[in-house]
Amino acid sequence: MEKIWKEAIPPMRLNFGEAHVWLTSSDFAPVHMEYLTHVLTEKERENAGRFHFEIDRRRYIIAHFFLRSLLGAYTNNLPEQLVFSAGPYGKPYLLQHADNHTRENFKLFFNLSHSHDMIILALTLEGEIGADIEYMRPIGDIDSIAQQFFSPEEYTNLVSLPEEQKIAAFYTCWSRKEAVIKASGLGLAMPLDSFSVSLQANTSRQTVCVFTDGAPQSRWNVYSLPPVQDYAVALALRNNISTISCFVWKSIY
Repeated sequence: MEKIWKEAIPPMRLNFGEAHVWLTSSDFAPVHMEYLTHVLTEKERENAGRFHFEIDRRRYIIAHFFLRSLLGAYTNNLPEQLVFSAGPYGKPYLLQHADNHTRENFKLFFNLSHSHDMIILALTLEGEIGADIEYMRPIGDIDSIAQQFFSPEEYTNLVSLPEEQKIAAFYTCWSRKEAVIKASGLGLAMPLDSFSVSLQANTSRQTVCVFTDGAPQSRWNVYSLPPVQDYAVALALRNNISTISCFVWKSIY
């Protein structure tokens, strides 16, 4: 895996055995908000309009423009032409794919995550993928929250740490768990305490087994990503992959 985020303009060539992860900030180019809104569907614009605060509306619009722009580039479609549907637990997927001039009948798997003013999008041809980014804001009663949502193993590991290490460890754990449940497509229908992840930020890859009624049900590979200041980031895939490339989106808009 590359150790840094490299500024780039999509698309990059995506091969089997690889994942691409793109990072951007929702603080960019407010002068172009009218254009960004134009490429969204009527339903997406309605969703944006439901936010009470303008900053939340802007972040929603930019995140979904980011999604459409990147997926359009990778599939050789205009962003506004992409059609999405959703799985039974709400995970979105593309209904149609172009051949992007390199192959026919490929299926592009993706996952979007945004927190505070940062957004990531992960893409692969290697099956279901989950990505998560978490802004590391202070937490009051961190031990109680971990006891409620973490597995017993994770909780024990967290409370054994010095106080000054707990915030980073908590969010490292949380982002990895979110990446797994997002990859599965089950969302919170998958109990957060049904599997355990490492709390160590420098863990490059970990195979995680999800249990139901004490029996193993699925396995996921969890990857750390290059650091993003003040954020925890993680990636999860069903299949093992050889290369993860990380890019900072250089928008042309």
